[in-house]
Amino acid sequence: MDLSYVGSAAHKLFVNEELNPIRRRRLHRNAAAGLQQSGGNSACAVERLAHHYIRAGDYENGLIYAKRAAAEAERVFAIDEVVAAYGHARDCAEALGLVEEQLSLEEAIGKTYLLHGDMIPAGEHFERAMALTTDPHVRARLQTEAATSLVATGDQRGIEYLHEALKFLDPVKEPVATANALSNEARFHHLAGRHRDAIELLTRAADLVAPTAAADEVSSFAAPIISNGASTPPEVPEPREIIQIVAFTSRTPVISVFDTSPLSSVSITS
Repeated sequence: MDLSYVGSAAHKLFVNEELNPIRRRRLHRNAAAGLQQSGGNSACAVERLAHHYIRAGDYENGLIYAKRAAAEAERVFAIDEVVAAYGHARDCAEALGLVEEQLSLEEAIGKTYLLHGDMIPAGEHFERAMALTTDPHVRARLQTEAATSLVATGDQRGIEYLHEALKFLDPVKEPVATANALSNEARFHHLAGRHRDAIELLTRAADLVAPTAAADEVSSFAAPIISNGASTPPEVPEPREIIQIVAFTSRTPVISVFDTSPLSSVSITS
């Protein structure tokens, strides 16, 4: 017999999966009510509440508690649990017809994978989010995020996304977002061996973030770009005098300048 566990702090029930669907939903609803009455605010409790509300067909509360479960999992860096909780929340949003919420949750899953270094699934979720909107500015943000993932595998769709994003990003009103797009494009050029093109883009990106770097407060989004790429290279001289090496972290570029006058040539690998 296939049994699934439905529980609360007050009681435990083993429910046959072949129960009448109406009765099964009622049992899950009662389990959720029991958890709430017992003060279910812990990480484990919100995860169970999300589960019971979703199984009860209450997708509004399922969405609320799944997002809370994701936040609790993020707090302790439980990546798999974060992705699972966001996935449940996204399914609730889809059931409720909340397209903007779906987009936000697909993007959140993509960012979670990106921060964990899983570039391929990150790109897939950013592209799913893109499919949910026609707003050019929202798409520009998502295209830049997708390109951050695609550059890791050299997928040239990333270049196309960045060129499309830069058509709508305003360097005056959105300097950091524009700099992020430019630095990502520079990574593609770097990996293809087009180092002068990469340096030109990085110079433009550094110029854009310079005022932000001088500010008293720096946003969490701007900080990685500034800390890793705020050193602006000088005009590129002849290769025999100086060579500028562009090194990349998993997210943003760093520019270092070395005197190499004794060298007639140098090879740079990614």
